[in-house]
Amino acid sequence: PKRWVPPSTEREIDICSRFSGMPRRRATVCFHREKLREILGDEVSTDRLGRSAYFKEMEASKAVISPFGWSELAFRDFEAFLSGCLLIKPDMGHLETWPDIYQDGVTYVSYDWSLDDVADLIERVAANFQEYLDIARSGQANYRNAILGDHARDAFVARFAGIVRSG
Repeated sequence: PKRWVPPSTEREIDICSRFSGMPRRRATVCFHREKLREILGDEVSTDRLGRSAYFKEMEASKAVISPFGWSELAFRDFEAFLSGCLLIKPDMGHLETWPDIYQDGVTYVSYDWSLDDVADLIERVAANFQEYLDIARSGQANYRNAILGDHARDAFVARFAGIVRSG
């Protein structure tokens, strides 16, 4: 990536949460997205945008809500880090990733899978974003270091080689 937007950039949009073509998706993929759409109501638009408008909106947003889709991981998560947004997503504590970019309260903020706490969380983030700014900074720094850091290439090669050797 060539463009990294600092999390401290002045942003006019509190929450961004765009979902792709939901009517065509399977019920298992849509469940969280549909429930989240109901909770957000008219406060946050979830309609799809063109690529350029999507990235422009993300760069103007303080936080990005990233529900599960085909899996727990989403390109939106990485786009949020690039854009300097606070990543908000369902709890990822059950999943080990490498690199470890999902550290609740450190690199992202989680909500319960039941969605019971998501409305309150969104309200808190929108009203008190400065309290979450360090998490957005940490998320971006952690992701950037994982893919561009001084030892990122060597760490990736060592990890990949270890998997190949053990498999």
